[in-house]
Amino acid sequence: MLFEMRACLVAILLAITSISAEFIGSETKSLRRGDVLKPTSRPLRLIIMRFCPWCQRVLLALAHKNISIEVVNVNLSEKPKFLFEKHPDGKVPILEHNNKVILESGLIIEYLDWTNSTAPVLPNDPFLRAKQRMIAAQLEAKLPAAAYALINGQRFPEEKDSSMGMLHEALRAAEKLLTDTFYGGHEPGFADYMTYPFVERIWIWSHEPGVTNLPVEDFPSPLYPKLQRWFPLMKSRAEVVAASQPLWRHRLFNKGYVTGNPDYDAGLDLRRHH
Repeated sequence: MLFEMRACLVAILLAITSISAEFIGSETKSLRRGDVLKPTSRPLRLIIMRFCPWCQRVLLALAHKNISIEVVNVNLSEKPKFLFEKHPDGKVPILEHNNKVILESGLIIEYLDWTNSTAPVLPNDPFLRAKQRMIAAQLEAKLPAAAYALINGQRFPEEKDSSMGMLHEALRAAEKLLTDTFYGGHEPGFADYMTYPFVERIWIWSHEPGVTNLPVEDFPSPLYPKLQRWFPLMKSRAEVVAASQPLWRHRLFNKGYVTGNPDYDAGLDLRRHH
């Protein structure tokens, strides 16, 4: 009963929360091989792929902290040269802060806390900080692989049973580790922002017939009652809304991604005319 009352209070507080952070350039076309990255006059710039869950982690933290930033989208099938000049493997996200480069989503989020103390994502208490990292690491070990296995299950039908096994193993782990309203306690924290994008991807794939055995409504299922409460609470938060692409656009991207022909600007022209 106390859990439900607390969840309701969180939902009410969300209704009066607003996000003023701007992601400048987020609706521009993805740069590809042959394109040049122009200099910026802004102190912060983030290089991302707009549908990437690792990149969404950073956007969630930025929105939570109300930090505006310039965003550059890239095409990961035709990676521009500048991507390898900033990351040895040409991966995203990449944060630039006054021409200094910071890599890896978790480290970028911590760096944002170190350089901007407003609305910290990680707690100040050393034990609680370590606990958030531990929870995030345990979920990192299962959820990204489970989300990707759903793609392989579509490409290779013989892997479908294996992908379902990985999915439910990951969800069981996530359910067990959720001991409060959020992984961060009464409010979302580091582990929530690190985890949400991958649970969201599983929810998105659940809209496609036969990809998962999970319901779209009451996601992920009564087998995971704590996650059933957590997911809609997270999904409705102002920072999550600000940092997320709409469902229809993800589904448009996923159609091409499964067949090996992803459109990194899926829905861009349609969104411009909405």
